[in-house]
Amino acid sequence: MSGFGILGALFVSVLITLLFSRTFAHRGPIKGMLLFFLVVFMAAWASQLWLRPVGPTALGVAWAPFTFVAFLIAILLVAASSAAGKTRPKTDPENLTPEEAAPLFAIGLFFWILLLVFLAAILLGYYSQPDPEILAV
Repeated sequence: MSGFGILGALFVSVLITLLFSRTFAHRGPIKGMLLFFLVVFMAAWASQLWLRPVGPTALGVAWAPFTFVAFLIAILLVAASSAAGKTRPKTDPENLTPEEAAPLFAIGLFFWILLLVFLAAILLGYYSQPDPEILAV
């Protein structure tokens, strides 16, 4: 994968983050759009390493697969955060009972596990790339 692939994932992730931040106005457990961007970017980057390039290319990068995956992950994050926002208590976080704090803990744990899965997918994607010299023999 070329450096343009990572820049393409970065560009698409910034556009999707801006679109979703304006449309959904920072709802849910991911208040900081930087975290939202990080998840979308890592998903786009990992998908670029694992999915077959299809569709038109620009700068040597097939844009369709990772754009679709980034958009799908963004929709899933917004759906998860909207569902969690409905059950969120309006009190101070230190005054929550264990029953009220459990859903917030679960969403936070899901977020960190998701980041670790994407990081593992990126690292394994680079590790599992075939060596061109071996294939040429």
